[in-house]
Amino acid sequence: MTDIDQFIESNKEQLINFAERNVLPRISEFSTEYSVFKSLINLVAADMKFGEGVDKTHIMVASAILHSMWCGWLAQEMVDKRQPNFDPENLQKFKGAIDSAYEAGVRFARETPV
Repeated sequence: MTDIDQFIESNKEQLINFAERNVLPRISEFSTEYSVFKSLINLVAADMKFGEGVDKTHIMVASAILHSMWCGWLAQEMVDKRQPNFDPENLQKFKGAIDSAYEAGVRFARETPV
């Protein structure tokens, strides 16, 4: 388990609350301003139906897709440019951190009474 994994596991409730209270409202503002992001949200909503229209879940999933894609692009770009301070091993570490965070969220939801 990496330090990042340990941090996520130890702070999962605070991280989830932070996302709900602080991140989602700001991301929601972008959902109407930028057409490419709005299109992604609509595609997510069409693919992951659980009610009518778009809700905060669709917006957060679209944001996660966007941010994950950007992290993949950034890591590969740094490897391709042979950035001296960027170890190519970080390419997989970026992906691992994202995957780990997702799995920690699933575990937290299972542990938390409804």
